[in-house]
Amino acid sequence: MCYSKQIRNGDKEIFRAVRTQGGAHAQARQELEHGQGQILDLFQQVTKIQTKAEESENVVQDICRGDTGFSTQGPQWKSLEDEFRT
Repeated sequence: MCYSKQIRNGDKEIFRAVRTQGGAHAQARQELEHGQGQILDLFQQVTKIQTKAEESENVVQDICRGDTGFSTQGPQWKSLEDEFRT
C-alpha cells in the first residue's frame, strides 16, 4: 500500500507540473504576440519617418536647384525684397 500512495503523490506532482507548464506556455504566447505587435508598430513608424525624410530631402534639393515653382520676378517679389531691406 505504501507504493500506491507514493505513486498517487507522484501522479499529482506530475499533473501540477504539466498544468503549470501549460499556463506558462499560454502566457509566453500572449507576450510573444504582444511583442510582435509592438515591433510591427515600430516598423510602421520608422517607415513613415523614412518617407517624410525622403520628402524633405526632395524639397531641400528642389530649393537648392532653384526649382521651387516660385517666381522671383515680378512686383510681388520686389515688394517683399523691399520690406526685408527696411
